[in-house]
Amino acid sequence: MSLVKRCIVITKKCVTKVQPRKKKPHKPSKPLLQRFRELSRRFRLFRLLVIRRINRLTRAVNRVTAAVNNLQEEVSALVASNESIKNLLLSRVGTTVSIETISGPVSGKLLGVGKDFAQILEPTGDNVLIPIINITSVNL
Repeated sequence: MSLVKRCIVITKKCVTKVQPRKKKPHKPSKPLLQRFRELSRRFRLFRLLVIRRINRLTRAVNRVTAAVNNLQEEVSALVASNESIKNLLLSRVGTTVSIETISGPVSGKLLGVGKDFAQILEPTGDNVLIPIINITSVNL
């Protein structure tokens, strides 16, 4: 901005007047239509990128969902077999049984059956807790 001072001689006062700067006409670097087309192209590319990422994530979620469903089926099968073993052992509390586990056989008097274990008193006097999930077979 340029400042112009005018002095009024009669009153001997100086007045500062600010003159507005002349505005240059704005010249866009590219024509408006060309800029619009460029932005449209960029938007379409961005949209395609987002759609591809969403599709990739959807496929990953579907794979994880299938894996979880398979695991749930396996767990259900194990729980069902564990329940049947547990019910069999509950009917034999107080009797002598031989239980095969993944670690080897255990024999003795069945003292009790808990939520997820069986308690056996071996002939040696040892108290053994066997996780029901580790039982492979029961000999009565």
